[in-house]
Amino acid sequence: VYFRALVNFTHSIDYSSRLEDPDSEEFREISEAVVDTLESEYYKVPGAQVVNVVFIK
Repeated sequence: VYFRALVNFTHSIDYSSRLEDPDSEEFREISEAVVDTLESEYYKVPGAQVVNVVFIK
């Protein structure tokens, strides 16, 4: 079973067009932070939990 979530960051991240490029350092840094934060919350849910950032816009 897969679930998809849309997360909005309105003030905590300064947006730049580099965030749209999954190969950019900016995308990787933000993605790692988001994954770490969400996985720490999903750790409380039974079963295997995986978080992936698909895109930032």
